[in-house]
Amino acid sequence: MKRVLGILLWLPLGCLAQQGVSIGANAPVASAMLEVKSVTKGFLPPGMSEAQRAAIASPAPGLMVSETGYRRLFLYTGTTWRYLLDQSYWQQSSVKNRMYNFSDSIGIGNAAPTEKLHVSNGNLRVLSGNILMDNSDFLVNNPTGRLQFQSAGENSAFVQLSGNNLRFGTNAGNSSGETRFMTGNTYRLWTDNGDLRMSASGKVTRLETGDYDLVPYCYGLVTADGAISSGTGNFQVEKYDNLGEIEYRIRVEGLSWSTGVTDAIIILTSRELFRRLASFGRYDPNAGYFRAKFWDLEDHSEAADFQFLIYRK
Repeated sequence: MKRVLGILLWLPLGCLAQQGVSIGANAPVASAMLEVKSVTKGFLPPGMSEAQRAAIASPAPGLMVSETGYRRLFLYTGTTWRYLLDQSYWQQSSVKNRMYNFSDSIGIGNAAPTEKLHVSNGNLRVLSGNILMDNSDFLVNNPTGRLQFQSAGENSAFVQLSGNNLRFGTNAGNSSGETRFMTGNTYRLWTDNGDLRMSASGKVTRLETGDYDLVPYCYGLVTADGAISSGTGNFQVEKYDNLGEIEYRIRVEGLSWSTGVTDAIIILTSRELFRRLASFGRYDPNAGYFRAKFWDLEDHSEAADFQFLIYRK
């Protein structure tokens, strides 16, 4: 080292400024003012404590020191000291050019992250890629938070929790969009700007039709001997023949009946049109029966294949 210092003192200052200085090599590379070269030793910047580093008066931008407390290499940016992350925080994959971390959390806009990745006061954007979630949930911890979908930067559709209600559909500015439900990549149900509602009791209604259910409560196809050929399965049929007066008694599960009022709308037809007339009425309000009877054109009671449809009020 004394020999190197002697050489440095011997060289003119102008020459040093133009050519640079090499330690451990004949001449420095052309782009370096100082080159330290060795295969057995390293470069050791000034080492000091945190207090000593903070006490440096007017540090120049780019000034570098080694802090002895945590063995960190610090660089002054011109406004603050920043240290370089070492392998205790990040490691490089041996098979791919990627950095990884097993134990620590990353805070972006947050100095005290509580999750592996904690982003505060900003957006998280993914371009040309997917967000994959294996064996985990996607959580939106907000009583009015929404999952918003955009098209060309404009809000188009959303999924939102509003209190305890789940809302989904198109945004107010998207008046031409429809809400569609699919299974097997085929549309099964969709709505446009119409009003279709399903109540807690299972009724499907429209605003214009009030509380009347638009979906049949039950329906059936019955043969002349009283056997059920097909139907919804929530009704039973019995055939009665009282001295030639034939009637069918149909009980529907879940419907309430009273003496003057029933909560059902019944459509009853014979399968042999233009030959038989059909009628129905209550038989036993307490048991929940209604009675179906058929006549020929001469007003004679007779058996008949028939079908019925019941709507619940």
